[in-house]
Amino acid sequence: MSTASTIARYYDSLMEEAPPLLEWDDWPIRDDWSVLIVFLLALAGVSLAVFWVTERFLWTAIVDILLIASFARALLKATYRMGPYGVERIVFGRLQRVPWRAIRAIQIEDHGVFLFDTHNPCPADALRAVFVPFGPHRDAVLARLEYYLAQGTRGTESLSQAAIL
Repeated sequence: MSTASTIARYYDSLMEEAPPLLEWDDWPIRDDWSVLIVFLLALAGVSLAVFWVTERFLWTAIVDILLIASFARALLKATYRMGPYGVERIVFGRLQRVPWRAIRAIQIEDHGVFLFDTHNPCPADALRAVFVPFGPHRDAVLARLEYYLAQGTRGTESLSQAAIL
C-alpha cells in the first residue's frame, strides 16, 4: 500500500467532517475609510511638523518612510485562510501558518481575535500574538475556532470552555 493512499484515507475522514476552508481578504486602507483618513491626516500632519521644525526635505522624507512602515499592516492586502492545517495569512505571497496545536489561548475582540501561544498570556504577549480580523465572517471564524480547537483537545473542550480571555 502506498503512503499516498494511506494519507488520503486518513485525511478523507477528517475532510468529510471538517467545515470547508474559509478564505477572505483584509485590506484595512481600502475597506475602512477611517483607517484611510487617519493615515492621510497623520502623514500630512507629521510631514508638515517635521518640515516646519527642520526645514529639510531629507528629514521629512525619512520620517514619512518610517510612518508608512508603521502603517504597513493597514496598507498591505492580506489573505486569511482557516482550514484543517491551521490559520494562514498570506501577504505579498509570503505564507505565515499558525497550526492549531500551537494555539494555547485566544482573546476575542470587536474586530478580530488574538491567537496566543501561551496558556496564560500577559498583556505583553499581545505583541507577538497573531491577530486575525473577522472581516465579514465573524460567526464563521468563531465556529471554525471552536471546531478545530476542540479537535486539538480531543473534543474535551469547546471554545466556550477553552482559554478565552
